[in-house]
Amino acid sequence: MYVSQRFNDGRVQLQYGFEELGNQFYGFSLGTNSTTSPAGVGSSIPYEVGFIFNKTAPEINLRLASPDKHFYERFGVTRSVDPDGPQADWDSNNFLGLKWHIPGAKGLFINEVGYQTDAAPQQDMTWLRQGVMYNQSHFPDFHGGYADSNYAYYLVGDRQLLQTDSTQPFRGLYINAKADYAPPDRNVYAGDAGLTLYLLGPLDRSYDVVALGYTFDRLSRSFQHVQQANGITATDFSRNYALSYVYRVSRGIYLSNQLSYTVNPIPTPKQAPALTWMSTLSFSY
Repeated sequence: MYVSQRFNDGRVQLQYGFEELGNQFYGFSLGTNSTTSPAGVGSSIPYEVGFIFNKTAPEINLRLASPDKHFYERFGVTRSVDPDGPQADWDSNNFLGLKWHIPGAKGLFINEVGYQTDAAPQQDMTWLRQGVMYNQSHFPDFHGGYADSNYAYYLVGDRQLLQTDSTQPFRGLYINAKADYAPPDRNVYAGDAGLTLYLLGPLDRSYDVVALGYTFDRLSRSFQHVQQANGITATDFSRNYALSYVYRVSRGIYLSNQLSYTVNPIPTPKQAPALTWMSTLSFSY
């Protein structure tokens, strides 16, 4: 439930209302294509620091672009998720997620600077973005107290390496790289880095996607020490390898299948590597 307005030939964009602000920043769909959402850029850090998942919150964001519309600056404000976690947020909110205020959840600010070009004949798609998040909420830390705030940094880039169809320039081979950081004294996941190769329009399937990705997560040493002091084994890293295929059933309906292998699949207690198969049916209109 939001209003999106454009001014000055689209160089100024203003959006306000109730939405998931994460949909407007970072880019969780590979190559800006909603088809690839099930195989998209994965990082828990933006949500750990305060993004709301699968529920709306009051937000406003402003995007300013250069005359050629390639360089842009975007700033947004929303309500943070409950610092005690998503379940506490669901318990405090109503079903539609339309509460203006939740106890303990304060303002979340995000600023993103980027450069973006769309795929076109003789022009490869490029999207580079860097962002900073700051959350005013008090988050419990691993020293028995509360931190006055929380924050994160991210750097993400997508680049089209090869165009495979001159009549549909978005089809081709792409690469995505990302890195994220959050302070380890109050976040279980303190940093990550990932690399994904993906193909838009494999074979004769213009709107299918196949992706092969690798992600390394650095877990907080402070969290690990707290768990070990309580006699619980904990990990300090996690690695994930994933192969995904998104099949377009019909317009707006996508079936995604993903096979992943994860070393240290949960932070605590320490577990054996996990082999996981996930199938998802998505509707996008």
